[in-house]
Amino acid sequence: MEPKIRTSVAHTWFLQGDYARVASLRLEDNPYIVAMSLAEVGRKEEAVAGLRVMEEKVKTRMRDFMIAARTMIEGDSAASTDAVSRIVASEFSDPEGLFYLTRHLARLDQADAAVTVFERVVDGGFSCYPAMLRDPWLKPARSRPRFARLLETVEQRMWRRVRSSPGLTEIGFSELAVARLRADRSSRYAYLLPAAA
Repeated sequence: MEPKIRTSVAHTWFLQGDYARVASLRLEDNPYIVAMSLAEVGRKEEAVAGLRVMEEKVKTRMRDFMIAARTMIEGDSAASTDAVSRIVASEFSDPEGLFYLTRHLARLDQADAAVTVFERVVDGGFSCYPAMLRDPWLKPARSRPRFARLLETVEQRMWRRVRSSPGLTEIGFSELAVARLRADRSSRYAYLLPAAA
């Protein structure tokens, strides 16, 4: 692959919880996920300093993502929630971006708001079931029955896609892999487990 071509691999790593890899990327390319990853690997000061510089230059909706990340890292839950609320109240509709906001709100112990945003994620068609099932930031939202129902919808959607795509079973995506994922939610790569022979 051409090294200068932008890809979405950073988002895959982020959803897998591979924060060290995401933290090795340029903050300017993916400010929210790189900043949150820097914080997760103990480089909070670097994340905050970089975001402060970028916030001065950026005037798009991404600025609110940056503010949400920075203020969460700084421990200012109210300002972080306000930034997320501005994004959610806007026309922003990218379901993956809304998933990031779902987990962000849940981490801030705003479980009801997180579930409301998660409903938009599911309605928008984002279906990264393994990340939704095992992301530790979502723990406060998982206790809500509505979240459980939405997650069940995502799981059913995933199985419909698996059954209609024979290639997925050929690479080892099986019910056993999902059962293993459920048994060991702590593994960031649990959804990649091969099927039993």
